[in-house]
Amino acid sequence: DRGEVDILRDIDLDLRAGEILGLVGESGAGKTLLMKSLAGLLPPVGGFDPEGHLQVPGGSIDLSGEDARPIRIAMIFQDPKQYLNPGLRVVQLLREILRYSPLFGNTSALSLLEKVSLPSDQRFLRSFPHELSGGMQQRLVIAAVLAADPDVIIADEALTALDVATAGEILELFRRTIEGSRRSMVYISHDLKTVEHLAHRVAVLYAGRLVELASSRDFFAAPRHPYSRDLMLSHPSLRDRGGMLPEIPGDIPPAGKFFPGCPYAPRCGRADADCVRALPPPVGEGDLMYRCFHPLKVSSVSSPPELGKESPDE
Repeated sequence: DRGEVDILRDIDLDLRAGEILGLVGESGAGKTLLMKSLAGLLPPVGGFDPEGHLQVPGGSIDLSGEDARPIRIAMIFQDPKQYLNPGLRVVQLLREILRYSPLFGNTSALSLLEKVSLPSDQRFLRSFPHELSGGMQQRLVIAAVLAADPDVIIADEALTALDVATAGEILELFRRTIEGSRRSMVYISHDLKTVEHLAHRVAVLYAGRLVELASSRDFFAAPRHPYSRDLMLSHPSLRDRGGMLPEIPGDIPPAGKFFPGCPYAPRCGRADADCVRALPPPVGEGDLMYRCFHPLKVSSVSSPPELGKESPDE
């Protein structure tokens, strides 16, 4: 009813072989939409019209066209039950997967199960998806992804419904799958501790814009954008047990609503008139980039003020 709106704007990311890129931000920031647009998974209805290019070895892919992708992109979603055929037993699912796999003839169902630490006995192979635990279902989806032999794996909140022990095992599986290989992974999560443990670099989205990009070590030691720091302060910690959990005041802007200035200015305790009038240009190069007129200093992280109550001079 509002006509055409831009949901994602001015986002530039690179992925490297053997690397895991963490993608963080509040719900509604545009993380899943961005990854679906790159993977060519946006629904044909609804008016989605991605614009941009995917640079790959040997050429460029126009995201607004229907070019055949010279690289394979596979996506692991949050709820594995939605992506497993409930009418097929595990052994039938594996046969179907391998039938269309580029590795057909060079791998087997048992080797796939071994890769994702699943049993290979007859009882398991004859089980239906609903008879498996959430962790087993997610491992089965990951086995399907590995069978596709992708160049890029996108994991979108893939551990949300899993218990801590199972989540830890899958995190290590992700690490073994990516590190030292030609593959790359984009790991989308609200759990910053998991991102810190797994990712090599971290990208922060807010209201459809990329506001910070840094190596994982630098990002968690000294975030430069106030939004990144506020996200960290809002994360539960055992050190703060018994106290009130800090929250970021206000709400993320609705999809497609862009301000002339910094999109975080209405919620930021460091914002001034400059932040409201103009969009901060990107600052930094290489593995460091942020958009902020008043970036945080390293000392700002160790003793932060209350959210929403600080001045740009602090």
